[in-house]
Amino acid sequence: MADTAPDDFAAMFKAVLEPDPSSTSETLQSVFAKWRGRYEKNLKEERDEGYAFESCLLVGERAGCAILSWCEQHNETPSELSSKLYYVKEFVTQLYDALAPQDGSSNKQRYSFWRHVDMTTVIQRGKRSYREQFLDRQSLKNLADVYLARPWMHNAYLDWVFADALIAGELVATYEWLQAKRGGMVYTLFEGNKIKTTLFKIVSVPLSFFLGWVAPGLFCWWLYPSFPTVSLIIAVVYYVLSVGWLAVVLCRRALYRLRGGKSLRQTAAELNTSMFNAYYELREATIHVPSLRRAVEQAKEKGVGWDPQLFCVLDNVAQKNPSTWTVNFS
Repeated sequence: MADTAPDDFAAMFKAVLEPDPSSTSETLQSVFAKWRGRYEKNLKEERDEGYAFESCLLVGERAGCAILSWCEQHNETPSELSSKLYYVKEFVTQLYDALAPQDGSSNKQRYSFWRHVDMTTVIQRGKRSYREQFLDRQSLKNLADVYLARPWMHNAYLDWVFADALIAGELVATYEWLQAKRGGMVYTLFEGNKIKTTLFKIVSVPLSFFLGWVAPGLFCWWLYPSFPTVSLIIAVVYYVLSVGWLAVVLCRRALYRLRGGKSLRQTAAELNTSMFNAYYELREATIHVPSLRRAVEQAKEKGVGWDPQLFCVLDNVAQKNPSTWTVNFS
């Protein structure tokens, strides 16, 4: 009897230090249930509009379930679970605000937390002012940093939201940069309106030709009766310099193209096509991860400056889903 007493005492001591997993799981479940009730109540007080409340509630619950699963797998205590759940509400609401409205100019018109956007419509029909407000990219990247630093919050839906939104934001920003480079002040003046920009070019091109080549000749012709020598000198000097400068410009462009250089139109077409291909990979709930990564890398090779957060998200996704990535949108 005396020989077995120490063993019994050790077993009792171990049971105190290492509680039964089922009881820990129940305690974690109860903490999660209480948090869910508080989260719904607090969210409803802050986001009283229907769609915003429902969207943030569902996304918050997904994040909460991911945290609960993490704590169960890593044998964390209820207090550790509670401390992690504390950050969900602020994170979800800030992310909702960073994802600027996709369906209109007001957050109240959004019918989902985030959706895969028809970028062709956004680019072709949207105004420049709308595209500039399409996403709060800086806030989105800051939240992506926070999300990546909290692996216990990771889940398939938030991975998809960040990947889709980061690609969409870069696509719109690159398009705006290319259009501003091609259109210059005209693009800025007419807010990117293609009809107004085209009409302006129709008027400005013949006007520029007239002012640059015809008007100086008319001026010299008008001046010739009074000052024939001066008018001839002015005409010769002006047109020789103009023709010479035009020849230099044309020769430089020809040499640039012969050496393999691409025009701005070609560069824009390649960049836009590569980004559209990458974004197109995220259109379905089932995503082939290698194809997505390959499309992103190909766009990078073309010169697209993806945000580093995108690659970090894709690395995490590939680690968990080497081939097939399934996202539940409902």
